[in-house]
Amino acid sequence: MADIVRVTENNRRLVPLSQIKTFDQLLQNIDRFEMPCQIGYMLINRNMQYILSSCCDRVLPMRVSYWLNHMLYEEFLNTYSSNEARQEQLLRLVVNFSEFLQEGIPVFDNFLSRYLPIWNGHVHQKLIFKLISRCRLYPFVELNEMIFEPLRQLFFCSSVYFKCQLIACFTELLQNFALFEYPRYKYTLQLQVQRELQLQHGSTSEYLPDLCSVFSQEVEEFSALGTIQDFIRFVDTICVVGLQQENSNLLLGYCVLNFFEQVAGLYNLSNVPLFHVPSAGIWYLCLFHHSAMIIARLCGLVCKYREAYAALRSCNQKLTEDEQIIKKLSLHQSIGVINTYMTDMCDMLWRNRSFDMRRKSGEAMFTKSKFTESVFCLIKPEMLSQLGDQGHLNTCFAIYKNRAFLGFSYKFLKSNPGGNSHLVNPAALKQYKEVFLEFLDQEHIHGISEFVRTCIRRNTSTSDNTKEKDSV
Repeated sequence: MADIVRVTENNRRLVPLSQIKTFDQLLQNIDRFEMPCQIGYMLINRNMQYILSSCCDRVLPMRVSYWLNHMLYEEFLNTYSSNEARQEQLLRLVVNFSEFLQEGIPVFDNFLSRYLPIWNGHVHQKLIFKLISRCRLYPFVELNEMIFEPLRQLFFCSSVYFKCQLIACFTELLQNFALFEYPRYKYTLQLQVQRELQLQHGSTSEYLPDLCSVFSQEVEEFSALGTIQDFIRFVDTICVVGLQQENSNLLLGYCVLNFFEQVAGLYNLSNVPLFHVPSAGIWYLCLFHHSAMIIARLCGLVCKYREAYAALRSCNQKLTEDEQIIKKLSLHQSIGVINTYMTDMCDMLWRNRSFDMRRKSGEAMFTKSKFTESVFCLIKPEMLSQLGDQGHLNTCFAIYKNRAFLGFSYKFLKSNPGGNSHLVNPAALKQYKEVFLEFLDQEHIHGISEFVRTCIRRNTSTSDNTKEKDSV
């Protein structure tokens, strides 16, 4: 009997976590490892992080949160003990920890709300942006006060490179909201309802664990989808001002279009029932951009929005009343805008009708639309008549004469299209638009040919009498 007891005690002897080097060893000793005295050891030990992510013990996350809150305060908010080397080391560990869990940690959000108002925008910039991109979903009023307002102030008084990095950070934050925080919030809300029902019925069953979050906390009921929508509007607003402030900087335009490509894929990629198109300030600054890449990406963005609208309109997903209202409103308010954007792009780039005022009112933003007005509606017909030949004005933004594509036009002319060596002016490319589209694809200017194929119905003829029609 004594031998059996000794064997049992041997088998249950605790193994220090420092001796466990591999994941297999962790699994073999899962019921008899010894926790370290210093909870901060979890930030540098991957095995401890595995244990935390699979443990139902609510005390362990509380200990980690308490320690992290204390360390972040001492290193960043206590000015008497600040040391940049230690700060960067701690931030790097914290970011890696958050990335491993794929979860926003409340203590980090609390830290950011206290640190961002005193942050200069440069110290530990990359790591701070990583922490921001993992922020949890809260009501937009709280998020704006905690995170967005300090960043907005830095955005307007910083360089174009800071603006680009902040928009890239917001793109990652939107992806985090859509893929992780929005589903997590809905699950946590349902879990709270189940726990309340347990208490009301006096159930003695076990406490329901939160399987979607390690650092679970009680959440108030609010419109999570509305928060995402307000966040997109906030980014839209600062992007308009940023593009104007930086004279439509190419890199900033690239980052802005990256963000709205993420917006266009919210439903198709993340199952978030929301449809939001960029404001006219962003759209037309990009449409009249001096870079062919920006215009081409804008054309590709139209196609993505077209696909998103078709998918969301036929959505049979079960939605709450609030989600249903936001979905219907976003579709109703955006479809007219995206239609007029698309019509204007067709007229400018392909159909040579940029300043044609004879179209029916409301067909495009060059006249007057139900939702918005074009920048061209400010140009009166008598002003156009003073500018010269109407035909020349209508073709000045076509893809073969547009300033963004002139370099490609001359390169195409040098290639002697159709064996016509006398072609020396971009205007001569009017008869070779289809071939010119193929040439742009070869030059890696993608998006325009997809836009023409998707959004313009046309005959095979490329003459002036060709009938073309826009569609969504």
